[in-house]
Amino acid sequence: MNWLYYTALILLPFSLFANEEELAESAKLVSKATKEVSRILSSSGLVSCPIGPRHFEGKKIEIESDDFFPDRNGGAKVRVLKLKKPYPLFSSTDEAAKFFVNYLRQEFKDHRVEYCTDIKKAGIKFSFTDIVVGTPASCPRPEGRDESLIVAGVHTHPGSHDPNHTHSLDVSINIPSVNDYAVASYEKKPQYMGAPSGHILKFTSEDTKCRGKAFLKRTYQMVQPPFDQTRGKLKNQNSWTYIKSESELNAMKRWICP
Repeated sequence: MNWLYYTALILLPFSLFANEEELAESAKLVSKATKEVSRILSSSGLVSCPIGPRHFEGKKIEIESDDFFPDRNGGAKVRVLKLKKPYPLFSSTDEAAKFFVNYLRQEFKDHRVEYCTDIKKAGIKFSFTDIVVGTPASCPRPEGRDESLIVAGVHTHPGSHDPNHTHSLDVSINIPSVNDYAVASYEKKPQYMGAPSGHILKFTSEDTKCRGKAFLKRTYQMVQPPFDQTRGKLKNQNSWTYIKSESELNAMKRWICP
């Protein structure tokens, strides 16, 4: 549930019958409560997300609910922001992914965690119906997904623990991880990754080449270029890489390089 919403809701009946001085005092209370809730959310590690309607590129996004659900493995709770109908519609999965990433960059000011969603078929167009708030290292999907409608996935990578500095130039966080490629291999559907340097990459289960038990080559398609201030500062990672992390090796052995 969203605390900011209920703070405003509690004070709303009072505002219907108040004079101007009382309304001004009520506004001060709402502002104070909003700042305090934001401080609590920040200190607790939760991310405060927009709750009102937002217009972006001519499309309206409004969050209907903010709640927690079990992940698809029945484990930890996953925070899901469900959108109000009508959902935004796009002519392609590329356009849906670009809108999702760019909308989050503009409207969500805290990028310490990953955000993700499923791109779904909506008649002859494409859409997404929710925004999942992940952790600094992953973005697990909730249970109960209708796999028959899902055609692609998209997620962002966190830029920095400082919410005011999201243009990280760390190469490792600006390209898909081995685990990201494992998701593409497992789901057999295109995946998009929004990098903190501004670019958006698209990759599939066929974009990983294996050599032995610990070397792989990751390739991808760029569907949106990086920010001007970061262009040319990132190294090209489309080359053979030696994987040392045990978790990444396990992901390779299980899904990518059987």
